[in-house]
Amino acid sequence: MGRLQAIKFKKANGGLGRTAGATDNVSLLVIAMSIAGSSLVYGQAKELLEVKDAEVFGITEASDANNKTLAYHHISENFRLAPESTLYILPVEANSTIQTKIDVTLSALKINRAIKGVGFVGFKNDLSTLPGEVDTIQTALVAEAAKEGIDLDYVILEGRGAAAEILINDLPDLSTKNAPTCTVVIAQDRDVAALDVANAKYAAVGAYLGMINVRNVAENIGSVNIEKKPEESLSFDTYPLTSSGTGRFINVGISTGQSLQELTNVQIKALNDKKYVFAAQYEAEADFYFSNSPTCVTVASDYCYIERNRTWNKAKRLINRTLLPKVKSKVPKDPATGFVRTTTVSNWETLLEKALDQMVNADEISGYSLFLDAQQFPDEETPFKIQCSLVAHGIVHEFEIDLGLTNKI
Repeated sequence: MGRLQAIKFKKANGGLGRTAGATDNVSLLVIAMSIAGSSLVYGQAKELLEVKDAEVFGITEASDANNKTLAYHHISENFRLAPESTLYILPVEANSTIQTKIDVTLSALKINRAIKGVGFVGFKNDLSTLPGEVDTIQTALVAEAAKEGIDLDYVILEGRGAAAEILINDLPDLSTKNAPTCTVVIAQDRDVAALDVANAKYAAVGAYLGMINVRNVAENIGSVNIEKKPEESLSFDTYPLTSSGTGRFINVGISTGQSLQELTNVQIKALNDKKYVFAAQYEAEADFYFSNSPTCVTVASDYCYIERNRTWNKAKRLINRTLLPKVKSKVPKDPATGFVRTTTVSNWETLLEKALDQMVNADEISGYSLFLDAQQFPDEETPFKIQCSLVAHGIVHEFEIDLGLTNKI
């Protein structure tokens, strides 16, 4: 039966202020490996949502043992520590040159643009050569990716131990490099290293990716606790590398082959000062944690920690997504001055505030400032200039306490 229409409803969306699911924790693991017996193709990235996905492609503990690699191990460590992350894997031939692995990585990043960071494992470069390559990787990979509109939050490099022993005192100081996106990991699970002599000098890049991917963009990868734990860890007040259930990071060392017990406090401080990532214990704490989240650049740089890169890049992505629809749009002018109309500037400012408020509400920044000056004449040759500053969270690395006894308060 037909009816007269008096009131029409349209279902509105967006009033609750919800945003699309975050994609901060998406990594690419570039692995030098054999693909024999798998369905993988060299140079083609595959998306994994859980460790079982790797098994579908033929990457298993057995294939690790047969091929004398640790592909499955690194993948499983990422998902052990960050079960809700997304990991792309990119198989590369073991004898690939540095330029070849960079080229195939760039190709994968152009296709899979949700990726936020990259880890490299299984390659033959080690601590005797790798420190000399980080600036090249920064220039040839990170800078080239940026030209394609791809901002990498981090590049994690496996600091494999060299065939000839290198003393800690002789390791190059990575703070003298100019690679603010690159990080060198030398932490090692010695029980994994003992499985095969071919992997005796490996470094725990898969675990480091997991510890990045489980964290908020503003969290330090060495933090003892994390803000959003996986469900099975909710009852604990720490989030260590150590897992008695899986036997991981019980016996810990560095990729040179030394155990943590062999290292003195002076050597540990030297490794930290030289910006190598290792795993260690805190006083009165049995479990192990990564030492820090340094990048290969001077400590005077604003981007000497991974979390600062992640924070800056996330803000850039939000701002870009907000302003892109306004590019080449008409700009009403104040007829009396010829400047941009203040109502237009206010609209842009409101949109940017809404975007950056997401980071404030997610506790990723402490605050921000915006300045949009209406007294501008934007055209094809003159961009409209906006000033934006983020108030990044600080990180407490150490407490100093005066503790004494007294007869009375």
